[in-house]
Amino acid sequence: MRESQARANEETVEAKRMALECFVCLRIRPEDVLKWAHLVFVEDAKVARVVGLKASEIIRQSYILKRTFLCGKGTKFALAGLFYLLAVMHDVRKTQRDIAISFSISEVSVRTNFLRWLKTFPQFFPDFNLTASRGFTHPQIVRFKGKRVNAMVARKGG
Repeated sequence: MRESQARANEETVEAKRMALECFVCLRIRPEDVLKWAHLVFVEDAKVARVVGLKASEIIRQSYILKRTFLCGKGTKFALAGLFYLLAVMHDVRKTQRDIAISFSISEVSVRTNFLRWLKTFPQFFPDFNLTASRGFTHPQIVRFKGKRVNAMVARKGG
């Protein structure tokens, strides 16, 4: 009797710990991430699966490292920035505009969120390099394996 109570108590504690650790999984479930990946990467289901699984893994690890990173942020915005980074990493030709259209958000939101991912979790994206630039409206230049990635906004009229 004591043994079964102890085991039940341990299972309850474990379930509570997992619920606390995995709160983000309730909001951004891996199934939803895969669904979005297939909507964004329509051309290649294999790439969509790889990107979706990698995005799920990064979301889970980011929650463990910094629980407040996704607080107050919309799921679409966080995923859009992450998908753009993963598209560049997997050499898939997706522009910020393509991803923005897939998520029904603006290109600026994609840009802002992918820079936020890069600045907060550089360990997840070791091949990216974020450097400062002088004289531009946004002082970031992003490079992936030495090749420039568009992170700048062209300013009209001045």
